[in-house]
Amino acid sequence: MKLAVFGEALTYPPKEGITAHVFSFLESLKDTNISPVLLLADRGFIKKSVIANFNWPTMLINPSIFYDYEEMKKILDEIAPDALQSYNVYQARLIAARYSFERKLPLIFEHHDIEEHLAEFLGLSKDITNKNTNSQLELAAMASLNRVMSYSDHKYLVKRIPQGVNTIKHIPVGIADEFKDLDVSKRDIRSLVFIGNGAYAPNHQAIRHIIENIAPEMPEYSFHIAGRMTDKLALGAPKNVTGYGMVEDLGEIYSKASFGLVPLAAGSGMKIKILSYLSAGLPVFGTKISFEGIAANEALIECSTTEFPIKIRKEIINKNYAHLSGQARKLYVQNFNSAKIVADIERLYSKLTCSPSAERSAFQPIERDDSRLAWIHESRENVHPITKGVKYFKGRQK
Repeated sequence: MKLAVFGEALTYPPKEGITAHVFSFLESLKDTNISPVLLLADRGFIKKSVIANFNWPTMLINPSIFYDYEEMKKILDEIAPDALQSYNVYQARLIAARYSFERKLPLIFEHHDIEEHLAEFLGLSKDITNKNTNSQLELAAMASLNRVMSYSDHKYLVKRIPQGVNTIKHIPVGIADEFKDLDVSKRDIRSLVFIGNGAYAPNHQAIRHIIENIAPEMPEYSFHIAGRMTDKLALGAPKNVTGYGMVEDLGEIYSKASFGLVPLAAGSGMKIKILSYLSAGLPVFGTKISFEGIAANEALIECSTTEFPIKIRKEIINKNYAHLSGQARKLYVQNFNSAKIVADIERLYSKLTCSPSAERSAFQPIERDDSRLAWIHESRENVHPITKGVKYFKGRQK
């Protein structure tokens, strides 16, 4: 099966969020019968030399045409995929769903977030929220397979789309087991790590909470914060806080820290940073919303936003760290290792057909709205020459 996978990118290989999941998913397909082609919107930060070394073909696409149906149709016709996959609600409703409907191809949609749950902390208008939610429900109704990342989101979608219950499958996020050989001999029991994109509102809020409230109350502990903008956010922070910015190897930080930290007050969907912590054998302190969609486990230590200092001290004193670390790894290996999950993926994808609902329904395309694309002009003016395995589509600027 040739699978066209839509994605966006700030950095590749990614270290954060849904793009990290997509990257791990693509890596896991190398020993299967699924042959992916990545269609990647270039937001201007990608090293093309890195992409050239991927194990799958990649088409780097100017954002001006990533949301242009006629241009994307030409690209897709050139690829001639057997199926399409996307996680972006707006892009999938605008491009992937229409193409799969017209060409009668299976569509896989990955529900990373529930759109109406995103509205409040992203500051979306009621009109945009309603449009996003309706688009997501339309995609769920017509997709050949809905991959839902968490139990709570699965329950929501089954309730809202009862006619699509047979296509809505709970398949957890999978990430590669890249930290299995991690040297943890130098871990400091009083060291915690937070990873995440500091430009994303819930992460930004959590980082400020660490810097302004948690770290000052715990001067004997050290806090490592990594991800986009974290180096800038940590300027002027207490001495026990280190902001790294973007890092090439999270393993270096995971070797220092003993616990993951997720003091989120808002958010939606499964938090991939937690899976990364677990894979490195890091038990996690987090809020209830941080653990949304993951079954309760003693390696996941729930705290309210105000009780992190008290709970952290109490748990570290009273718990056997080696046991908690082992439980963290066990939770990851049994549930979130992409090598294990890909077996289910291959089985489900091999049975895909164009969904009957998509064939029966009078599908209505939507018009592109550039006001929805705040970053559309981020793409670089100077494009490197095409490198091995990579095509770059400039397209026309709108």
